Amino acid sequence: MWRWNHCGARSWVQAISLAVFVLPGAARAQAEVEVKDELLRQYNASMRKIVALANAMPADAYTWSR
Repeated sequence: MWRWNHCGARSWVQAISLAVFVLPGAARAQAEVEVKDELLRQYNASMRKIVALANAMPADAYTWSR
């Protein structure tokens, strides 16, 4: 017959605490990393395009006066 003991209850409490408190924090941290990676990817793509545009311009076009 099954008996209720404190060791079994403690492991259930630990498992529920892990699921409620730790796992959402880990998911949030993962989401933050994904957002950061996406922003860096977009920034680097923009910088490559700006550098390519600058390299395509003739050197005498860099002056502000006419």
